[in-house]
Amino acid sequence: MWVRAFGAAPGERLAEGNRPWTPPYDLLTPEETPLLYGVDPYDDTIFNRRQCERLLMREVTHLRTQRLAPDQIAMLDELDRLILETNRSPHRYLLFNGD
Repeated sequence: MWVRAFGAAPGERLAEGNRPWTPPYDLLTPEETPLLYGVDPYDDTIFNRRQCERLLMREVTHLRTQRLAPDQIAMLDELDRLILETNRSPHRYLLFNGD
């Protein structure tokens, strides 16, 4: 997971996650977490600022109400940090890199 800027310095990495994306797959559903459910583990997935501020934050909040392991909570903390970095200004995108 990392945040990328487009604009003056295209492709610049502004923030990088220090935890791998290891979601609780059994808790991801198309109904409750449609964006996170759609993250492709084998290809890149990109979310824009609007998706992050309106939808992804809601999905992370929903996941926090579930029974999670400590490493999954830490991963959600990291995802929250990257979402906030994405939301700081226009032309920033949150990227998940697949294998």
